[in-house]
Amino acid sequence: MSRFRSIVLMVLFAQIFLSATAHARSWNVVDFGAVGDGVKTNTVSIQRAIDSAAVRGDTVWIPKGIFVSGTLFLRSGITLYISEGATLKGSPKFEDYPVNAVQYKNAFTHSPNGTLFTSRAFLFAEDVHDIALAGKGNINGSGDAADFNLGNDSENPKSKLRPCMLLFIHCQNIRVYDLHLSNSAYWLQNYIGCNNLHLRGLSIYNHTNFNQDGIDIDAQNVLVEDCNIDADDDGICFKSHERKNIVENVIVRNCTIGSNCNAIKFGTVSMGGFKNVDISNCIVHKASEDNIRHWQKNLRFI
Repeated sequence: MSRFRSIVLMVLFAQIFLSATAHARSWNVVDFGAVGDGVKTNTVSIQRAIDSAAVRGDTVWIPKGIFVSGTLFLRSGITLYISEGATLKGSPKFEDYPVNAVQYKNAFTHSPNGTLFTSRAFLFAEDVHDIALAGKGNINGSGDAADFNLGNDSENPKSKLRPCMLLFIHCQNIRVYDLHLSNSAYWLQNYIGCNNLHLRGLSIYNHTNFNQDGIDIDAQNVLVEDCNIDADDDGICFKSHERKNIVENVIVRNCTIGSNCNAIKFGTVSMGGFKNVDISNCIVHKASEDNIRHWQKNLRFI
C-alpha cells in the first residue's frame, strides 16, 4: 500500500470516527465534582468522567473555566473535548505525576539495562485505540512551575523525569484537532510506537522551560496539517526509539513553524530510521521569543 493511500484511508477513518462520536453522550466533568477555579486539583473527578465515558466510547466535556489536574489516563474510544474558554491545566506539583508502569520498552521510557526511566505525563495512554482530543480550548502544562525548573535534560538527569504534556505509547487511531497547546513541563506531544496519527489545526506555544519540543513523532501513518508551532526547542521532531520500528508514511503540510532550535528535525534518536516522509508547503521562521537559549547574545554569527 502506498504512503498516500495509507494516509487517505487514515483521514477517512478519522472522519467516520469523529462523526460517530458526535452522536455519543457527553459527560461534563463538573457533574463529577470538578471545579474550574484554577485552584482545586480535579484529578479524581476528571478521571471518573473519563472512565465513565469509556464504557460506551462517549465524550468527556471540559466547560469554560480553568480545571487543574494531575496525570489523567485516557481510555479507548473516548473523545476529550475542551470547549472554547476552557483550560485543562497541569498541576504545578511534581507529586501529582506518578511513574507510569510502561510495558512497551523503548529508548525514551527505559534505560539501556531495561529499567523504567521516563514515563510521567499529564495526559497518558498506552495500548489504547480510537481516541480524540478536540475543541477550541487550551491545554496548559504548567511548565513554568518551580517544580519543573530543572534545567536542560542534557545537563541534569533529573530533568528527564519531568512529565510530557501528552504521552501516547503503542496506541492506534489518535486524533488531536484544533486545540491550543502551551507551556509544557517537558516535551509537549510525544507519540511512541503509535499507528494512525492525525494532528490538525493545532496552535502550539512553548517558551517557558528547557526541552519544550512542539511535536515528537515515533509513529507510522501520520498526517500533520494546518498547525502553527512556536517553540523554544524543536518544532516537529521525528524520533525512532527502537530498531524494529521505522517511522514511515508521514505527511506534514501547510504548517507554520517557529523554533529557537530546529524547525523540523530527524533524530537525535534514529534507531529504526525514517521512510516515506513528505514535508510540503511549510513556513519556517524564527521563534517569537528567546527566553532560554539567547543564541544572539551567545553566538555572534546568529
